[in-house]
Amino acid sequence: MDEDDREEIKTLRSLLGANAIIKLKDVPTEVIQSAILNSVQLCVEKWPFMKGVIQLGITRIDSQEGDRTTKATYDPETKIISLNIEQFSNIEKLEKLIKKYDEENLIPSGTGDVSSIMTHELGHVLSKVLEEQGIFVLNIISSATHQVFSLNFNELTDIELVSFARENASRLTGQRTREIIEIFYYRFSESSFFNNRTFEQHNEFLTAISEEIFAETVREYLHSNTPGEFSAVIGKYIENYFKET
Repeated sequence: MDEDDREEIKTLRSLLGANAIIKLKDVPTEVIQSAILNSVQLCVEKWPFMKGVIQLGITRIDSQEGDRTTKATYDPETKIISLNIEQFSNIEKLEKLIKKYDEENLIPSGTGDVSSIMTHELGHVLSKVLEEQGIFVLNIISSATHQVFSLNFNELTDIELVSFARENASRLTGQRTREIIEIFYYRFSESSFFNNRTFEQHNEFLTAISEEIFAETVREYLHSNTPGEFSAVIGKYIENYFKET
């Protein structure tokens, strides 16, 4: 059967638009339903404005093309979300792993569903859409941290940023935010770029972190029945923004 004839693909096209690039040949229908379609449907159901906003492609990658542990990626230039087919080949195993992450507070609370992986990537899609409209995620994260924690995210030094994430992980998006910040910090802290960067380069560093945190807040806000205050502030901002545009 040609993949375009599968009902799941037809539904995806109806949600994403006829021009969406969907290359999921040989990807099991179960994976498309549980990992992709459930996420897109949830997103459009809770945020109807996204039906006209999401213009992206969905394809597959093999683990040898990138990090074997990477489950999914988003390319802002091509607007294509890629799923690592090896990671999704055993959907039951992956579902158990995501639930375990949720129970251990390694991902935002209430997001222990395999479809939340895709929702994280949709958060990156939304970030790109906002950027094209002159709304930058760094400013959104800075505003939310100021509102919830009474501090300016974009004025924190590197060490202050790490300390902030460690002290407030449970009020952000669980340990995932702490992990994101620590990964960025330790990955780049020894490089000459990191130690001698300009103000503009420091902003690029904070923007990269902000985009990951933003995607996690989208994941939590859409999947959790009781999203935390931080994610709720950002979720409401997104809703109000598109309500006014």
